[in-house]
Amino acid sequence: YHKTSKEGCPVFIQFIGEVDREKLFSYAPSSDFTKYSTKLYSTMERELFPSCSKHFNKYIHGLVSIIDFKNMTKNIFNKKLRNLVETDLNICQNYFPECLNKAVVIYAGILFKTAYALCKPFIDSKTRSKVHIFNDDYKKFLLTIIDEENLPTFLGGKCTCGNEGCMWSYEGPWKKAENEIVSEEIRKKRWDVMVKKFGEDVMKGIKSQKKVNL
Repeated sequence: YHKTSKEGCPVFIQFIGEVDREKLFSYAPSSDFTKYSTKLYSTMERELFPSCSKHFNKYIHGLVSIIDFKNMTKNIFNKKLRNLVETDLNICQNYFPECLNKAVVIYAGILFKTAYALCKPFIDSKTRSKVHIFNDDYKKFLLTIIDEENLPTFLGGKCTCGNEGCMWSYEGPWKKAENEIVSEEIRKKRWDVMVKKFGEDVMKGIKSQKKVNL
């Protein structure tokens, strides 16, 4: 979870294309990931939506989900992972309905588009209207729904969240200072992971700043 959209909805960023399915299932059984998904949705309902509603002084009950499929290969969706995704969707639909404001799929290659085309007839029209699919031309759209100060540099915005990095800062109206105590060593490791993925210029906002100066 990272900051909010222009409407005040919490933003959730997922790097689906980076999933190493072999490592994923070597760490824990599928049941543990189901529990984790349930915890994420519960946190959204119990903490994020009320915090955003209070902060923006209006009722907010919607999530903006950014789903990055970059580097996804045809082998990523084995049977275990498909079952996990299906279970996750069932939890969302059955126990946390109407919680989606927008879903923005980026780097959606032929694999995703084929899978979505097969599933589309079974998704109701209201939900389909909330799904926006892009290849690498997503930045302009994201900036129409999220202020650039709230959008991470690696998605085309200006935010870097200081030394924590946007992927671990948990920034938003819901954040409490005591939520997590992280050592400088861990902060550096987290930062190094994101620099390796996106480059130091992007993470420090240098490219974004040059673009503004032009």
